[in-house]
Amino acid sequence: MEPSTIQVQRDPESTCPSCGAFVGAYVQCPRCGADIDKRMTIKAIKWSAILISTVGLLFVYLWGVATQIPPIKVKDIEPTMNFAYVKIKGKVYHIPKIY
Repeated sequence: MEPSTIQVQRDPESTCPSCGAFVGAYVQCPRCGADIDKRMTIKAIKWSAILISTVGLLFVYLWGVATQIPPIKVKDIEPTMNFAYVKIKGKVYHIPKIY
């Protein structure tokens, strides 16, 4: 088969409607300068990514609001609990002082 008879099948969304050149993800044809409509598959991926991330953020927010902080005893505090959110219930007998 001769190389001149081989034709490559390209996606019609990735070719220029004016000159037929491959444009890929460009919005303007690099060969003739024609404006290219954005591909429908790229639009779908973009909008689905926004939707999935919004739903994920909403899920994380609701999970954080619904989760209770666990109560612990003072003797159970360890150095690895640095800046941890904990709930301690008790009475303070002296004014806490920091030196």
